[in-house]
Amino acid sequence: MTDKTITILDEEPMEVPAPSEATPEPDAAPSEQGADSGSELDPNEQIERLLAENAELTEQVKRTSAEFQNFSRRQEEEAKRVKVRIREDIIRSILPILDHLERTLKAADRGGDGSFEALLKGVELIEKDVHKIFEDHGLSAIAAEGEVFDPALHQAVMMEETNEVPDQTILKELQTGYMLNDRVIRPSMVQVARNA
Repeated sequence: MTDKTITILDEEPMEVPAPSEATPEPDAAPSEQGADSGSELDPNEQIERLLAENAELTEQVKRTSAEFQNFSRRQEEEAKRVKVRIREDIIRSILPILDHLERTLKAADRGGDGSFEALLKGVELIEKDVHKIFEDHGLSAIAAEGEVFDPALHQAVMMEETNEVPDQTILKELQTGYMLNDRVIRPSMVQVARNA
């Protein structure tokens, strides 16, 4: 039994491995390992390189953050300037109303036979100016009386049963509604017909 074991062990080293399974020659392995170990950095050098990269990235983040803060500050300042300009434009457009009010009050204060007419004329001028200012800024009245009721434009506050007009026809406008450009800012308050 011992002889057979020895014989089997003696025969194993004689087997030649297939070319794909060939083990590297002992001389080649150390030289490749030496080449690999030579290309690897020393741990201290790796740490220094990573610290340098970290410092560079930190500086980039700081610069980007500072640039973003400057951009935000410029945007806020520009928004403030735009608000001031809009306010100035609105006030400038309303000044003629103030002028007409002052003239109207002076005419009414003078008294006399024509004071009521002067007061009425002044109020008419003020109304005309107000409408023009609003129109210049994109405000328009919503058509109501005689129109078909539209819940997107009108608010029904009263109903009247009648067969004289088609169902859902607006009989009377109780308060004017307005649109700013294409957006409803106040619906018209209306009385609507309901057929019996």
